[in-house]
Amino acid sequence: MNTGRCTWLVVMALALTLACSATGVATTIWVVPGESLKAAVEGAADGDTVLVAAGGYSGPENRGIEILEKSLTVIAEDGPEVTAISLWNDDRAFRIIGTGSETVTIRGFAITGGRAQSGGAVYVREANLLLEQCYIHHCRAPNNPPGTGYGGGLSVASGATAQVTSCTFACNTAQGYFYTPGFGTSIYTGSGASTVVEQSLFMDDFVSYMSTGALHADGVISVDRCIFSGGLGVGWNVSGSEYLLADPGVCGTGTAFPYAPCSDSTCLPENNPWGSFIGALQVSCGPCNSPVETISWGAIKALYHDSD
Repeated sequence: MNTGRCTWLVVMALALTLACSATGVATTIWVVPGESLKAAVEGAADGDTVLVAAGGYSGPENRGIEILEKSLTVIAEDGPEVTAISLWNDDRAFRIIGTGSETVTIRGFAITGGRAQSGGAVYVREANLLLEQCYIHHCRAPNNPPGTGYGGGLSVASGATAQVTSCTFACNTAQGYFYTPGFGTSIYTGSGASTVVEQSLFMDDFVSYMSTGALHADGVISVDRCIFSGGLGVGWNVSGSEYLLADPGVCGTGTAFPYAPCSDSTCLPENNPWGSFIGALQVSCGPCNSPVETISWGAIKALYHDSD
C-alpha cells in the first residue's frame, strides 16, 4: 500500500474541507408572516438571500433590523402591494452598516410609519445599497433638538452609495428645528456619500415642517427619469435633468393604493418622454382624466321626453 499517496490525499481533502468552511456557501432563508424578519435577516450570513412571503410584518421582531458588515439580499417575493413592514412610529425598518465593500439589496417592500432622526425607513453607512421596487410612505425623520431630521425615507451617510430604482415615496417628512430646515423629506445624502435615483415617483411629501425639498445632497444625488409632485420640488444640490414636475395621475384617497398610477398616468411608459415605468406600484384604477362628452340641454331633455 502506498501510504505516502494516502497521506497526501487525506491532507488535500482536509484542506478542501477547511477552505469550504472558511468561505461558506450562500443559502436562502424563507420568512412567512408570524415569523421574525429581524431574526432571519440578522442571523443570515454574508452572501445569503432572505425571501419574504406576502403579508404584514409589524411589532418589535420586524423593525430596527440591523445588517452589519455583510452583503445580503432581502426580497419581498410578491411585491409592495402585498408585503408591508408597518413600523407604527417606533423605529426605522433597516439600519445598514458596512466597511465599504458590502452590497445590500432590499426589494419589493412597502415600508410605512417609520421614525428615526436619520433615515425614517432605511439608513445606510459605508456600504452599497440597492433599493428597488419599494413603496416608502408616511415615514419621518423628526428633529432631536438641537438637531434636525435627515431623510424622511432614506438616509445615505458617509462612505455609502445608494442606487434607488423604481420606488415610490409618498407623504414622508424631515422635520426642521427653529431656523434650520429638515434635510430631504424623502432622501438625504450626506457628505462623502452618493445616490443615484432612477424611475422613481415622489408624491405629497409633508410641508408642515420647514424642509429643503424631496431630496437633499451634502454629497451627490443624481436623478434620471423621475416624477416629483406635491409642492416641495426636487430639492437641494440635485443633479440631472431627466425629471418631471407634474401631477402624475394616481388613484387617490378612497382606493386601496392612493399612490398607484391610474390607467392613463404619466408613470406609464406610453405617457412619459422616456418610455419607462415610473414608481413601485402597478396600475390600480381606471383613467384619472376620463373624457367628458359635450351634450346640449335640449338633448338631455329629449332623453326624458314622453313619446306618443
